[in-house]
Amino acid sequence: MFLLALNLSAQITYNQSKYKWVMYDATKDKYHPTFAKFDSGCVIFDMTGTYPKIELRGPDSTVIFKLFGGTMNFNGRIEQKNKYRYFMAFQDSVRSVSCTESGTWYQVTNAYKNLFTLVDSSGFNYIAGDTIKYTGTNSVKIKFQIHVGGYGATSNRYGFRLFNVTDNAAVPVRSTILTFGSTSTMCTSFIAYDVAANTGDKYILQVRNIASTNVINMTVGSVFAEIVDY
Repeated sequence: MFLLALNLSAQITYNQSKYKWVMYDATKDKYHPTFAKFDSGCVIFDMTGTYPKIELRGPDSTVIFKLFGGTMNFNGRIEQKNKYRYFMAFQDSVRSVSCTESGTWYQVTNAYKNLFTLVDSSGFNYIAGDTIKYTGTNSVKIKFQIHVGGYGATSNRYGFRLFNVTDNAAVPVRSTILTFGSTSTMCTSFIAYDVAANTGDKYILQVRNIASTNVINMTVGSVFAEIVDY
């Protein structure tokens, strides 16, 4: 006996008079004679078969949705609501970050540890100290898109990276800028990718002066994060 319930309340909509759910029994190589039942916003299948295939077909028999062998296929647009994401940023001000030791990493923040402003989040939290915390329940892969800009002493090179405080490890990859004095603001954008993020992992943005000890004057910065795989 095979029993499956698909919840249709999450923006899966269609006209039941034109579209129909059908189930295919791959073991017997034929469609199951009974269509799905609808109950409390769910499509429910109840049939005998070892390898069932589920399809949603349109008026011209075009397959809109197919579930078979652990793989789902869609013919059309997929919309997802409340996706896990995070965005924090700052702009329109200058914040100096001291780099008192050459080659040492320092957090991109201000004296009050509140340089960034949280703009949007779901599945993440902004916690005290300009820190990002992943609060989801699953181990995931997180893509971070980072943009920073600032100026410093002529011919100084500054490196930027995202740092996983929980794991005490940098998240690859990092980026650099070369500054040309206070009249030129230099920017860089890069992607950091944590392939083994766990619940409670905390992240901060860091900068270092690669070969000198001059400050970096930050004028803009943002971090966007999203879950890309489980």
